[in-house]
Order: sequence, then structure tokens, then C-alpha cells
Amino acid sequence: MKINKYFLAVIILTIVALIIRIYNISYNSIWSDEEFTLTFSKQSFYDIFFGIIAGEFNPPIFFWIEHIVHLTIGIETEFKLRIASAIFGALTIPIFYLIGKEIYNEKGGLIISTLVTFSTFHIFYSQEARAYTLMLLFISLSTLYFIKIIKSENAVENKNWILFATFSALAFWTHFYSFVFTICSFLYGIIFKRNLYKIWGKSIILYSWLSLPIVIIAMSLLEWRVTAPITYGYKGFILVKYIIEQFLEYNTISTALFVYLTMFGLLYLITKRRDVLKLCGFYFIAVILISVILSYVFPFMPKYTIFLLPFFYVLCAGAYYFFERYISPQKAFPIFMIVCIVASVWVLGFYYTKPSKDDWRSFSNELAQLTKDGDNVIISANTIEPVLRYYYNSTLDNTTVIPLPLTRAAIEGYYYNNTKPTYIILHGLSVMPNNDLREWMNSHTEYITSYQNIELFFLNPNLIN
Repeated sequence: MKINKYFLAVIILTIVALIIRIYNISYNSIWSDEEFTLTFSKQSFYDIFFGIIAGEFNPPIFFWIEHIVHLTIGIETEFKLRIASAIFGALTIPIFYLIGKEIYNEKGGLIISTLVTFSTFHIFYSQEARAYTLMLLFISLSTLYFIKIIKSENAVENKNWILFATFSALAFWTHFYSFVFTICSFLYGIIFKRNLYKIWGKSIILYSWLSLPIVIIAMSLLEWRVTAPITYGYKGFILVKYIIEQFLEYNTISTALFVYLTMFGLLYLITKRRDVLKLCGFYFIAVILISVILSYVFPFMPKYTIFLLPFFYVLCAGAYYFFERYISPQKAFPIFMIVCIVASVWVLGFYYTKPSKDDWRSFSNELAQLTKDGDNVIISANTIEPVLRYYYNSTLDNTTVIPLPLTRAAIEGYYYNNTKPTYIILHGLSVMPNNDLREWMNSHTEYITSYQNIELFFLNPNLIN
């Protein structure tokens, strides 16, 4: 039996994607959200589900999977914590291919799957123990069946709505923000495919029914989230900048590549495929506008819009069809693929050799070397203490870790009532711009070292004036 060359290429890309997502997966230290994943996923299935009420801002599916991984792999490592995300990331490759095939053809699908295979943006979240790649996997499947629906004009025989609604609901059970994507899908269908109104009605009913249990549990969390003060994230139209930048991957080479792909892709869609332009444009505009509005209600991070990635690569793939009009397909396709792969692989070299998260591992090793028996270590009590304790064993080091609010009043009070040498850890996530504290630290402590956003100071009570 003859094997389809595109099918074989996608299989190879998926294997490559898994390899480069597993490669160096333990290089970066875990951060606060990943440590919470570790702690939260150790609970029972029941406790994970109802833990949403206690303050976990994400639905349970990803944590259930992490719980299974925790039971399966005994040793506690970064690899164990992140392997599920890497697998989900690799599984998106064939789905992206199918999306591209539905919109363009096999070549378009292969281009899109190649772009996501070597995407440092996608690899980053495939090496993080959070729910983003799993959400993207479900949303990509939802997108695939949504496209199948809108390409069909037969509302009676169209059964893709069942899978569309089911995968949309699974995405909601994975990350609450997927709700925005699903709302945009329903809006697009109702506005531009009104003849399929029966399908949209049935899809909404099935989606609502499947999502109802998690909605009921999450209502108390939603009320708290809306009324709580916003202490992190981005607000307003500045979001547009950061959402676009994440897809351009924060690197000069990749930015140049994607700017040109986007530019020529737009030219092709405007002149030849306005249906695709309408689809991609609608999702980008609708999602960004909704995100800007919601950013005034609760904390918002650009990574929540990772589900726009298929549409971004659909737009980029349009650049190939632009050049195909001027260069023979026999030459255009291999040249286009080589340029995309070489540029992406070049960027990967930087990704694998520079920490992309705060290096708590190296910091903790240096802290252990600096401290002496009986020293104290002060750290913020909210988010970063668990990360420090993951790498730093104060019992073995014979020190005492003291959680304190990192305010001038708290540190100054400790300063005048303490007799032990003390190390103070400041971190970008735990210290909001606080000039009083900074000024006091500069005049009363000795700066020791820093690792990305982690700073270490030494406070010697014997030097009190």
C-alpha cells in the first residue's frame, strides 16, 4: 500500500515535535504556577474538582492528568511535572495539519504544522506544567470541526457540531478563557452562516450541558475574581501589542520571518481568499476586543489567547500561495519550507541555551553556599516561598526561612528586633514598585547577587546605627 507523502511528513513532524519539546525540558527552573500545579495535583480527583471553590483559577482536567502522572512516575522532577504538556504540544501538530488542509490543501496543512513544530512560543508552553497546550489541543480540534461545519451547506446531514461542541466543552474544562473563543465561534456562525441556525442552536445546548457542572462550581470563584483588586497582568489596548508580540516570538529573526509571512499572507488572502481573511480577521478582532474589555474586570495575560495560534499560522501560510503565483510550485514549496525551518531552528538555538524562567535552581545553590548555620532567610509569603522550598532545603542548610510581607514596615520591624544575620529575597512577582522599601534596602542592606527577577540582599543586625 502506498503511503501518502503528506501523511508521512506529518508523522515525522509530530515525532520531531515531541523530541524537541522533551529535549532540555528540565533546563528551566519551575516557577510559582508550576509549583502550584505540583501541589494541587497531588490531591484526590474529588479534592481537585472542588478545589476550584478554594481559589484555584483553572478547571480540573489538566490537574487530573497531572495527578495520574504523579501516581505513575514516582520520582519528583521537572521532567515528570512537564511531560504531559510536552505530549499535548506534540499532538497539536497533526491537528494543525488538518486545519490547514481544510482551509487550503495538503501543502497548506504541512506549512502550518511545520511552523508550529518549530515555534519557540509553542515549545515554551509545551515545557511548562500548566494547561495551555492542552487547551490549545482541544481548541484546535474544536476549530477543525467548526471549519468543517461552515464549509458544509447541508444542515441536516452535518454531524460535526457534536464534536465541535464536545471539544469546546473539554477546552472549557481545561481553561476558563477558552470560553471567549467558543463565544466567538458561535457569533461567527450566527452572523455569517445563518442558514445553519439549527446546528448552532444544538451546539450551544450541548456545549452548555457539558459545561454546566464546572460552571456551577466556578460561580463563587467568578464573583471573587471580579471583585478582587487586579494585582498583575495587562490592562486596556496595550494588550494588543503583547498579544501580537507573543506570536512573533520576541526574536529578531523570527519576528522578521513572521512579519513578512503575515504581510504576504494578507496580500494573498485579500486578493484570492477573502473567506479565509474574514474568518481569521473575525477571530483576531473579536478575541482582542473581548480581552481588552475583560482586562478591566480581572487579571489578564496575553498567553490566554494562545488559541489564536492556528489562525495566525493560517494567515502566514497564505504567503506561500502568494509566491506560488510567481514561482513554479516545484520550486516554491521546498524553498518556502526550507526558509521557515532554517529560521525557526536558528531561533531554537537561543531558546535552549538561555533561561526563559527565573533560575531558582542556581539561585538556591548559591544561597546554600552563602548562608551559615543559624542564619535567617526572609521571603515573600504569597507565591514564591513554595518555589524556594522546592529547591532549597533549610533543614539541611540549618537556616530558618521566614515568610514576611515585603513592605518597609515589616522589614524595618524585623531589622530592629532581630539578632541574627539575615538574607532577604526580593522577586519581581512579589514586590510591586515600592520606592520606600527599595530606598530602605539600599541604605540598610548589602546587595549580594541576582538571577533574572530574583535579588538577594544581606542584612547584618550588628551594623545597626
